[in-house]
Amino acid sequence: MSEMNLNHSENPVQAILDFLSSLESGDFSKCLSRSQEPNIFSPIIDKLNQFRKTLQVQAENAIAQGRYSEIFFRAMIDSPKEIMVFALDRDFRYLAFNPSHKQTMKAIWGFDIERGMNMLNVIRNESDRKKAQKNFERALSGDHFVLTEKYGDSALKRHFWEDIYSPIYDEEQQIIGLTVYAIDITERKQAENELIASRAAVELAKNRTIFLDLAAHELRNPVAAMSVLLQLVQKQTEKGQPINPTMIARLRDPVNRLTHLVVDLLDVSRLERGLMLLRPVPGNIVALISNGIDEFQLRFPKRRFSFIKPHQIIEFHFDPVRISQVFSNLLDNASKFTPDNSLIEITVASLPSVIRVSVMDCGPGIPKAQVATLFDAFSRGSSGAVIRSSGLGLGLSICRGIMEQHGGTIGVASEQGQGSCFYFEFPKKGS
Repeated sequence: MSEMNLNHSENPVQAILDFLSSLESGDFSKCLSRSQEPNIFSPIIDKLNQFRKTLQVQAENAIAQGRYSEIFFRAMIDSPKEIMVFALDRDFRYLAFNPSHKQTMKAIWGFDIERGMNMLNVIRNESDRKKAQKNFERALSGDHFVLTEKYGDSALKRHFWEDIYSPIYDEEQQIIGLTVYAIDITERKQAENELIASRAAVELAKNRTIFLDLAAHELRNPVAAMSVLLQLVQKQTEKGQPINPTMIARLRDPVNRLTHLVVDLLDVSRLERGLMLLRPVPGNIVALISNGIDEFQLRFPKRRFSFIKPHQIIEFHFDPVRISQVFSNLLDNASKFTPDNSLIEITVASLPSVIRVSVMDCGPGIPKAQVATLFDAFSRGSSGAVIRSSGLGLGLSICRGIMEQHGGTIGVASEQGQGSCFYFEFPKKGS
């Protein structure tokens, strides 16, 4: 045993027992301080010493990391009051939130939230709740995204938010929840809406001024023509001459134009005040369109009309006078803007959910920038053909109002230089 150099111990068994006792108690220092000389436990002691140093470093790092995490978490929770921060687990239960979020949830939903509470149970508006759940599930799928949203009980407050969604990962890179940073942008949105409304008001005022100038011009022309013709008739009667029937016939055109302008003004006024009443009756839309085409063929003999219609009869309730007005307006525009001997194609189609009537021309087309406002009152476009045409620019606006009262829509597909396709649609019953 003396060759094993048991630290000069007279009792090697006792030395082993003492060493094991030190290990059991975790007091490595006793093991290491028994002797500075090599002994049979030296390899084990070296390993223990390395292990102790490794544990010490890891412990120090863990403590430091924990402090950083705590500092970061505290910074997140104590973020500025303008920013809401909250974290949810995979079941949408609160893990943490800052005071701003707690106050906001009380203000917009009337709830005092607590950790562990399911956030979806707090959101009382069904549409908002479904929207929130959809966004939460998207974040839990691993997506990072930003949305501008509106939330809140309409009886309390509804606010606009810019929300940043992110998933939360654990040490094994498994998603265990989500965080949301939300900034209240209600004031910014209100300012934007006020600016938009202000610009719209300025544009409307500008359009009304243009309209008044246009109306004065359009009304003056037929009135001046009537005045001249009446003066001629008066001179004939003063001379004892019989009234020339041609004069009377020539009076009809300015009277008709004047009547048309006045009717448009009355229709717009009724639509704006909600006083335009429909008189719907069962009718055959194909027959109505066919009769309208026949009338326009007489008025525009140099235009070619093609009518594509379904084989079956299409009957439903509509106001025949008003729908004739809509179709006549579209066909009149197409006839005016289409060159001589060019084809105008009219189609009645029964689609899955709507009945569509369309009028396609070979005219100059409409610039994309003008399509969005084409059905607004006082809009007439800017192509040469439109400028040369008469009218107050109310026709399409009136048509839109008539179709909306029928529960339908009106629209246009157009490309400048390649003609336009105007259409109006009626919803099918039950669609």
